[in-house]
Order: sequence, then structure tokens, then C-alpha cells
Amino acid sequence: LMKTEENPYILINEEVDRIYLSTPPTLRLVDPIGKKVVTIEKFNLPDIVVWNPWVEKAKRLSDFGDNEYKEMLCVETGHIKPAIRLAPGTVWKSEQILTVVNNGAIL
Repeated sequence: LMKTEENPYILINEEVDRIYLSTPPTLRLVDPIGKKVVTIEKFNLPDIVVWNPWVEKAKRLSDFGDNEYKEMLCVETGHIKPAIRLAPGTVWKSEQILTVVNNGAIL
């Protein structure tokens, strides 16, 4: 099911497993409780996947603590649509830079 995200922010308050196509080249993840900001700068990676198992799925994951969903967010950059298909001997390049700022200090 394809939908357009109308909100400028993604609030994680339930299980999330979403693909966002054609996202901006720079993204900011803001953790107001931990007072951290993660900036993702990406080149040739137009899409992202956002995932959090939330309560029920976290309980079913053997390598995941029942309450660890509260402390994690998976954000993966990618090139999902269209998929990249490389012919033998060809090269495809991409890059991402992650910067973490904690209380105003770059970590």
C-alpha cells in the first residue's frame, strides 16, 4: 500500500516498518528525551526504511529484549525504487555520513 506522508515528523508510538521514497539528502533524527540529534547526509541513496518492532513483535524476537523497542529506532538509507542492477564489471557508488550531537557537542 503506497501512501504519502503528510507530516514533517515521524512519531514512533506503534510498530513501524515503512519505506520512504525520494527523501531529502539530509535527514535529522531528534531524540528530545535523550537530547540527541543524529544527522544523516546521504549521496545516491534517495530512500530510507524506518523500523521499530514495538511491544508485541519485540516480545517475539529472540535476540531482542521485551522492552528494548523503547530505546531503538532503525533508519536505513537505500536505493529501493528503482532497484540498482549492476552488470558484471560495473560500479555503483553511494555514501552516508552520520553525525551525532549530544547536548550541543558533536560526538
